Amino acid sequence: MRAKISKRVVDTATAARDDELWVGDVELKGFGLRVRSNGRKCYVLEYRPGRGGRSASKRRVTIGTHGSPWTPDAARKEALRLLGLVADGGDPAADKAAGKDAPRTDELGERFMCEHIGAKRKHPTAKEYRRLLEKFVTPIIGRKRVVDVSRPDILKIHSGLAEQHHTKPTGR
Repeated sequence: MRAKISKRVVDTATAARDDELWVGDVELKGFGLRVRSNGRKCYVLEYRPGRGGRSASKRRVTIGTHGSPWTPDAARKEALRLLGLVADGGDPAADKAAGKDAPRTDELGERFMCEHIGAKRKHPTAKEYRRLLEKFVTPIIGRKRVVDVSRPDILKIHSGLAEQHHTKPTGR
């Protein structure tokens, strides 16, 4: 089915039982709406990466599920942004997949402890590294993928360390 994806189209689109409905946008090539039989509605973008033209295999990336913040207009703007990345040689679907394969911070911390600290530091030093990792790093960013760790996350860790080691004035 092809139509201009608008709020009305999104609200009225329904899929048959055990099936999916695809609505392709008539204004923006590759932009569409996927409607599942359970009622879930997602905005998607289909494209061919690189300069391969028709010889390149199609890729599909999910922009987001309908609802806040994804309206038809917001999803269309995001699709335009992604198409710009594709035109510059990018591949949004591959980038998204690479992010999912990136290790979590707690996994990388454990690997660091085993491969570097345990093998190269004395026991008391290794014990202190473990304490710092468990007290400051893991609670703040332990479940985040390494590629998703941001500067504010690191600042939270540093402020926690500063509070821990802050000494009171002696009153001289």
